Amino acid sequence: MKGPFNNLEASWQVIKKDKGCLVSFYVEFDVPFLLRPFMRQALIDSFATKYINAFIQRAE
Repeated sequence: MKGPFNNLEASWQVIKKDKGCLVSFYVEFDVPFLLRPFMRQALIDSFATKYINAFIQRAE
């Protein structure tokens, strides 16, 4: 994946349940020192929400 990351590790875990499934999403990343002041929690949450929404759309 291209992006401004020194390192990015992400994984999904999908567990079948009686009436659907449980989906866990994990992401850990490191950005260059100069970008750290811009990595506010709201931006990180937005990033995660985009990945989760893309997964849901694909699953439907």
